[in-house]
Amino acid sequence: MRRLLSVAVALFAITTSQAQSLEDWLEKAEKVVKDAVEVVDEYVAPPVKEAVKEAAKVVDEYVVPPVKEAVKDAAKDVKKYITEDMELPQLAKRQPVVESSWLEIPAQREDGYYADAEVVTVMSGEERNYTFYYDFDTYTSLWVAYPLEARHMGSCERPKGWDYNPYLSVSDQVNLCSRSYADDYSRGHLIPNASRNGNRDMQLQTFYVTNSVPQVQDGFNGGIWQRLEAGLQSVAESERIYIVTGVAFEKMGEERDVVYTMARDDVKRVPVPNYFYKVALKVAYDDAGEVCDAQSVGFWFENRSYKGGYVEHTQSVDTIEEWTGFDFFPNLPDDVEVRAETNANWNKFTSF
Repeated sequence: MRRLLSVAVALFAITTSQAQSLEDWLEKAEKVVKDAVEVVDEYVAPPVKEAVKEAAKVVDEYVVPPVKEAVKDAAKDVKKYITEDMELPQLAKRQPVVESSWLEIPAQREDGYYADAEVVTVMSGEERNYTFYYDFDTYTSLWVAYPLEARHMGSCERPKGWDYNPYLSVSDQVNLCSRSYADDYSRGHLIPNASRNGNRDMQLQTFYVTNSVPQVQDGFNGGIWQRLEAGLQSVAESERIYIVTGVAFEKMGEERDVVYTMARDDVKRVPVPNYFYKVALKVAYDDAGEVCDAQSVGFWFENRSYKGGYVEHTQSVDTIEEWTGFDFFPNLPDDVEVRAETNANWNKFTSF
């Protein structure tokens, strides 16, 4: 400490004396600074370093463990009192799609084509309502798959509004609850209201915003598309059928421009599908209850206004698989699937 004081006195003396020249002053000042550095390094730095080490040991030994234990206890309390005692809004449980008896479910894609898409099944109580393949990147259900039979259809009053899907976070959905898209696109159902208006709960689930895509209304959603939906519903009055409704922005290997729109009450940009399609399946069972035969048919449309009938737009399921890259009805026996998916005739389908 005495050496440190002597350095300070020397520096003060230099600054207050009459130096013979500027160079002389700088030389003396430099020597004083060097002495000061040596003093700090010798007498100050080691004790400070040792003090820091001792402090670190104390923190590690006496502070860190109790803090860690306190955090653990707090976490237990949060889990106990919040998750058990408080009723907080939660996402509905997503159901795994593993039932081989669900003949409507397309095969999972493993080619990475839709990297941000996920398959989700909407349940009505213990019963499946429909399954959808949702692309989080485009806020679009690329397909919706569902069984359809007489009990699904009825006369429940059409709901007045739409709602968010409780199976997904609100931030991953487009606000179509009160109003539709801009640019005069309608909220086009993928699974239609009339295919579930025999059960109020199931019907309301068709008004989740994830079941909507921007669709041309005049001459399409309100015309030929609606008539196709009614045609399939008529077939389902007498037997269960299986349907996949989907959209595409381009055919596989094709390059097409994609137009974007927004909901009137949201700022998320949503791509407008260039194509809409449906594939439908009927099956026959043997005496053991196993599928022994099947027939299918597909329909393909551009997203535009049409005149004429939907029968003019039939395609085989094989062709639509080629255009979309999806494998439909993979839960059929292989030989049955191969036979069924070649048909492109509406009458052969309905008469099966």
